[in-house]
Amino acid sequence: PRRNDNIVFGPADGSPQWRREWISKRISRILTQIGLVWASCHTFRHTYISHQVMAGVPIITIKDLVGHASIETTLKYAHLAQDHKSQMQSKRPY
Repeated sequence: PRRNDNIVFGPADGSPQWRREWISKRISRILTQIGLVWASCHTFRHTYISHQVMAGVPIITIKDLVGHASIETTLKYAHLAQDHKSQMQSKRPY
């Protein structure tokens, strides 16, 4: 069954659901109030995936964690692992 992409949280008890638009508006308002640039829920998702890849989490595990239907979607982030590794190696003191 296809999930409803508009619903972020869908409690089993039937209480009100938080929709992506509602959360995005609140995030945007908070970021503006504290002087940071705009970000969406997708921005946070992208950042989460990027950090997981850079931390060395296996791509297949990340795919499962974020619910990508295809490994190809997750593989778009794979370059970050090598880029991050190279950056960290360049910081070695020897």
